[in-house]
Amino acid sequence: MSRTVSVFYGSQTGCAESIAQRIYDEALEKQLDAELHPLNEFQKSKVETRDGHFVIIVCSTTGNGDPPDNCGKFWRYVKRRTQPEDMLAKLRYTVLGLGDTNYDKFCFMGKSIEKRMRELGAQSFYEFGAADEAMGLEDSVEPWLNGLWDAFDEATGGVSGAPTSESSVTESTSNDNAKDSIPTEKQATAPSAVNTSYLLENLISYENMFGPLDTPTEVPEDVPRLQSALLS
Repeated sequence: MSRTVSVFYGSQTGCAESIAQRIYDEALEKQLDAELHPLNEFQKSKVETRDGHFVIIVCSTTGNGDPPDNCGKFWRYVKRRTQPEDMLAKLRYTVLGLGDTNYDKFCFMGKSIEKRMRELGAQSFYEFGAADEAMGLEDSVEPWLNGLWDAFDEATGGVSGAPTSESSVTESTSNDNAKDSIPTEKQATAPSAVNTSYLLENLISYENMFGPLDTPTEVPEDVPRLQSALLS
């Protein structure tokens, strides 16, 4: 069984991307043949032609259940009803969706992608993950990440140690949800304002995720409390 993996992300403000970056780095530490792409490069990467290839997707939801900007092209491609039912049959996959149960369409894009992957013949090698900001990022993301590579090893028949990295996910998915869940036609943040520092260690404060031009037009009531707790 192939032990190659492609990590894809759909991220409007950088949160899902930073988690995908961590997964990619861990794959390299495990000496796997790994790639990292935004979801809009899915078709270009031609992963669907690679027999037994593993795909890990991390995706947030924007607007009123819409895909992030770097996921829209991918979503239009896979959701076409003219696509053959076995288009993704060569792939093994898993999906981590980022969301907040305080919003109506919790992890909508993650759930939609997971369902469509199955409909197009891809086989899941690990359970769908739903990261809920309402219960805290570490409580919802870390357990899923901790089981990811065991599931990968079981699916590939490989035996490898856990990554040596001690990094943990400490940035808040409220970055994606507080702003991205506002049902507007245009995102409030200019692309140049997005923080592109991939938060791979637990030394990055929550404050860095909301720069002067990256502040949502509507902030959930618990954001100041969360910010205070994380900065203390």
